[in-house]
Amino acid sequence: MKKELKFKKQGMTKNDAAAFSSAAAKFKSEIYLIHMNKKVNAKSLMGVLAVSLSLRPGDDIMLSAEGGDAEKAVAALTGFFI
Repeated sequence: MKKELKFKKQGMTKNDAAAFSSAAAKFKSEIYLIHMNKKVNAKSLMGVLAVSLSLRPGDDIMLSAEGGDAEKAVAALTGFFI
């Protein structure tokens, strides 16, 4: 399952990134965050932090998940970016 999003916030703080990766870790699916040809494991705080540094309002980002709870994961994690 993939979902393309427009980043609408003014930025992503380290606390936002920690909350996102913590929420992603609750799912069994493999979840990735893709931005500007960078694909990082959404459960990895360091990976999410690396992507968050380059996020600007209006940027295209993609959430990708594979597994039994992929649809629920994408739906739950979308709110972190809009």
